[in-house]
Amino acid sequence: MFGFGKKKESASSAAVNFASEMMEMQLGLAGQTFETVTSDLYSLGYIFGFHDGSLQAFGLGHNPEGFAALAASYTRLGGVAGAGVLRQSLDLQKDATFSKGVRAGGGEAIAFINEQTPPLGLSTYWLSR
Repeated sequence: MFGFGKKKESASSAAVNFASEMMEMQLGLAGQTFETVTSDLYSLGYIFGFHDGSLQAFGLGHNPEGFAALAASYTRLGGVAGAGVLRQSLDLQKDATFSKGVRAGGGEAIAFINEQTPPLGLSTYWLSR
């Protein structure tokens, strides 16, 4: 009732829940699904960047725990196909359009965590198309 005896959520669980819930919210606002947006390089980058920014904000970096959280979130968003989308995203790191999305998504994740600025870039991107 008062939280006594409840386990504190781990940083990796909190990061997975935060990133995937924010992506689900934005996709829902735009009337899109994870599957529909992953054919777009900017969207792939935004999703990856948002996750990267979230992981950093939760104290998880580019380490095994951070990568496991990243993979868990992509699986939550895309099911079995999520792992393939993550692999595709890792392979696209040098693509200019993908990188633009990474910067936008990462910046919005950090801005939301630090300043409570709503992350709406992905939904705005799809609604303006």
